[in-house]
Amino acid sequence: MKSILLATALAGTTIFTLSCQPNGEGKVPQQVENTSATTLRIKELISELLEVPPSQIQPGDSFIADLGADSLDFVELIMATEEEFGITIPDSEAVELTTVGALIAYLKSPRT
Repeated sequence: MKSILLATALAGTTIFTLSCQPNGEGKVPQQVENTSATTLRIKELISELLEVPPSQIQPGDSFIADLGADSLDFVELIMATEEEFGITIPDSEAVELTTVGALIAYLKSPRT
């Protein structure tokens, strides 16, 4: 089988890597490994929902204590994240995602 690896760069920074390998049915499944694209998009979502400038959002920031979210804001952020990334975050895992960094790490981690 043939494998294809593509990378897109912006100002010397890799935005994402796309690795494709044809399966036996002639289709090419895609797996995207984000580096900074996930972080940028999460900061944009947070900025839109909580009205905080993206430049002020840091990985260690707590959604509630540092960014001023209430419980409804947090639920809306999780729902927006699920929609944006095409995933479902179980409630049991969502309650553990209390910081920006925890959410980004969750999105970058492999899930089964």
